[in-house]
Amino acid sequence: MLPAAMRQAGRAVLRAMPEPGFVIAFVSAPDGLEAGAAEGLCDVLGETVGGARLVVETVSVVGDAGSREGLSAVSLMAFARGVFEIEAETVMASEDPIEVFSALRDARQKALRGEPRRPRGWMAFLGKKLHHGAALAALRETAGLPMVGAAAATLALGAAGAAGRACDAVILPLRTALGVSVATAQSFLRKTPWLAVTGLDDGAVASLEGRAALDVVGEVEVAAPAIGPTLLAIEGPDEATLLVRTVSSVDAAKRSLRVAEPIGVGQRVSLGLRDPELARAQLAAQLDGLLRARRSNAPAAVLMLSCAGRGSGFYGQRDVDAGAVRARWRVPLAGAHVLFEISPVEGRGASLQLCAAVVMLFDRPS
Repeated sequence: MLPAAMRQAGRAVLRAMPEPGFVIAFVSAPDGLEAGAAEGLCDVLGETVGGARLVVETVSVVGDAGSREGLSAVSLMAFARGVFEIEAETVMASEDPIEVFSALRDARQKALRGEPRRPRGWMAFLGKKLHHGAALAALRETAGLPMVGAAAATLALGAAGAAGRACDAVILPLRTALGVSVATAQSFLRKTPWLAVTGLDDGAVASLEGRAALDVVGEVEVAAPAIGPTLLAIEGPDEATLLVRTVSSVDAAKRSLRVAEPIGVGQRVSLGLRDPELARAQLAAQLDGLLRARRSNAPAAVLMLSCAGRGSGFYGQRDVDAGAVRARWRVPLAGAHVLFEISPVEGRGASLQLCAAVVMLFDRPS
């Protein structure tokens, strides 16, 4: 089914764009792709459209017709030659984190060197071996350019005339005549004030405002099971730039908690829960901000990467995030519901996000 869908989508791209320079294919299957399937789909796409292409396995895909939760489906975003010039930089993961960080840093620096056209922004996709915040340590400084992306189940990249191959990370510098702008919306409902971290124990948060961290967690209002676990947010300049993380483990004896993000003494954090109404409101506010900045000008296209936890089980109905985008702009839309999102966070550079929706608009030249 997926190969046929890939060919059909590829033919649709060719009707609109006879010579695409680069194509990103978001692919979903309810039970996940079998080993080697991403590479096979990459080759099928190459047979149809030629050129360079990237296959990203996701939870579900998003397109002009909305979300495709629980279905085998394909969503393509094609970049035209001359409008976008993309040469993907790939990274094969190592068991040594220092080697991974070095490879990511080298790929970013290579993308910035020797090109007459400066990138307007970046996309980055991380495979399973790199699903942690530390994997982006080498990408924090993105030369002042916005970076969006996602953590994927599998990735496969193919060059023009070459077979697809599995890879662990792909970095795409967006060299384009179009403008690029990004909005990030959270779904984090704070249940505590901002609390200073006053003690650490081997990286775990031991105390907040001088009290045992686990005692503070115990006072947070318990959410309905469908909403999920207690979350911790690290304070940012505003509600849209928080770093939200799951409380991954607790130590009952030490009364401490641990999250998958380095936290320092003196930083301020808050405990809270996912909230669907807040998620709707924050996404609407972020999109309306982009809409006002454009006045009457519509973008050329939209990429949306929304957390897999922001689907129908969260909202109680399908297509809420994609529907909010389509309600404002009737332009080509591609994207997916993903495991983690990558978005720019002011003062921190590119960061992995949780329970967020990230929207990148490609603006027509003024």
